[in-house]
This record gives sequence, C-alpha cells and structure tokens, in this order.
Amino acid sequence: MKKLLSVYLLAAFVLIPSVSMAAGFAKDPIFLSKTPVTEGQSVHMYAVISNTDTAVFVGTLVFYDGTAKIGGTAINLAAGATQTASVLWTPAAGVHAINAQLVAKDGSVAEQTAQNFTINAKPQPVSTTGSNTAFAQTAASIDSSAAIQKDIAGVSPQVASVTEPVFSTIDSARNGIANALDGQISTTKQKVSTTPKPGIVAGAATEDVQVQNPTTGFWYWLYTIYLWILIAVRWLVGNAGVFYPVLAIAFLYLIYRMYRRFRRPAWQR
Repeated sequence: MKKLLSVYLLAAFVLIPSVSMAAGFAKDPIFLSKTPVTEGQSVHMYAVISNTDTAVFVGTLVFYDGTAKIGGTAINLAAGATQTASVLWTPAAGVHAINAQLVAKDGSVAEQTAQNFTINAKPQPVSTTGSNTAFAQTAASIDSSAAIQKDIAGVSPQVASVTEPVFSTIDSARNGIANALDGQISTTKQKVSTTPKPGIVAGAATEDVQVQNPTTGFWYWLYTIYLWILIAVRWLVGNAGVFYPVLAIAFLYLIYRMYRRFRRPAWQR
C-alpha cells in the first residue's frame, strides 16, 4: 500500500508542471526601445514571451494603452522557446497604463501583464520679438517617420530597433531645417510683396507712357524664384514619404561613387 501511494505521489509531481505550464510573459516583460521618450516620438514597445508548455503556442500578442488598442503581432512559439515581439508606438504626453495580452488561437487570453510608462511633454518653443523678426518662431510641422519604421518592423524588428535612433536623429534635424526654411519663406514673401513689380516706376508714368525699370524687375523675379525654391525644399523636408526615399537614393549613389573611385587605379584618382 505504501509503495502504491509513493507511485501516485511521484506521478502527481511529474504531471502537475505539464498541466500548469504554458506560454506566458517573462519577468519584467514590457520595455521600450529608448528612454526617456518625448511626446510625438515613435518608439518600439517590446514584450518577452516564453513557452514553457510541451506544445507549440500559436496566437497574437496585443498591446493596449488603457482601453485603446496600440497594435498586435502574430506569435508562433515552439515548446521551450522564448521570443521578443514588438509594436511601434507614438505616444502622447502623460502616464500611460500599458496592458499586454497574449491571446491564444481560440480567442482566450492565455496571460496578460501591465506596466506604466511616463512620456515627457514636448518643450514649448520660445517666441522671439524684435524689429528684424518676421514672425514668432514655432516648431515646424513635419511628417513623422513612424509609418516607415512600422513597415521596417513588419519585415525585421531587429533592423527596426537598430534604425530607430537614426530616424529619431534625422527627424529632429528635419524639424530644425523646417523651422529655418519657414523663417526664410516668411521673410522672402515680405520682400516679394514690398518689391515693385516689373514694368512701372512709381511717379514716372504719364498718361501715355510707362517707364520700364529692368532693375526692379530683376529683384522681383529673383525673390519670386527664390521663394519657389524655398517652398519646394520645405515640402521635401516635411514630407517623410518623399524625403526618406530621396535620402536613401542619395546615400546609395554616394556609396556607389566611392566604390567606383576606390576601384580606379591610384594614378586616376
């Protein structure tokens, strides 16, 4: 009888872990690709999942900001494996109660975990005044690179994690360039509006004759063409969908030229 009881107890200890173990979150599972984060910046939100079951886990990892869904990613985790999954997040300022749910293929929630993240407010632009200031400078509006980063993350989360700081740096530089261009556009518009149009010299016209002034026409058209160039460059800088492909083409062309240069004999360089 005692021997039979010992066998039952041994069987219970062997079977209990196989029943209770399943796919779930690791310790401290949710983290961001960078800290601190300022509102408007795009970051990757990661979760670490472990499958301690003996069967493959197939389901979806879904992130929520309170009750609002941030996004989800498919999970196919072999028995005993660990996976790090991510979604792209562009948060507003404040404290965010993030909830991650591991949803099985049948729709049931296998496990969930929560964590709070504090997002810093964007610094307020400093207004400037003075006789030579055309306007109060404010942060220029530019398209975010979040959509491009999301596409990259869909192909390779590892590449997206590496390139995220690069995108953040370039977006910051684009914002500064856009601010400078906005100032130039405003100043040039004033010059165009205050420069006399070509063809008439004020006070020199009679009833039958209009005196032509080629110098006035030169400056008017020069300011106008310069304004068109500024507007075109401002549009290019502010439009992420155009700016980044152009930047990528320019970068690849530069690499190609460098390659061609180093392929030449030393006496031809």
